[in-house]
Amino acid sequence: MRRSRTLLLVLLAGMLPLAQGCRAFGRAPRETVLIEVDNNVTLPTAWTVYAFSEAGARRLVGSLSPGRPGTLRLSAGNVEGRYRFTAVRQLGSPITSPSIALQGGETVTWSLRDNVILEAR
Repeated sequence: MRRSRTLLLVLLAGMLPLAQGCRAFGRAPRETVLIEVDNNVTLPTAWTVYAFSEAGARRLVGSLSPGRPGTLRLSAGNVEGRYRFTAVRQLGSPITSPSIALQGGETVTWSLRDNVILEAR
């Protein structure tokens, strides 16, 4: 009985590094797109920015302080596809960007006043 308990402990101790390795392999690498938002609307406004994939999934990207530009990050296991960004404010209409194709690793610049989005790799 004592031998079987010792053998079990040795086997479990030997499997611990393998379990750690499996957990590390289970994580998919994350891709990131930087979104530089020029918060240049006429009336200084705080915004909450969301990304919408072409499949319709909504993801919170971040928030902007009134009248201040900001750089936000869209991170996911796979960013590839077409996206629209929507800036929502407490009072007033949201601003939705034109659709843009992303692959991951890009930096996107979005001017809220003109609602123009530019991509730079």
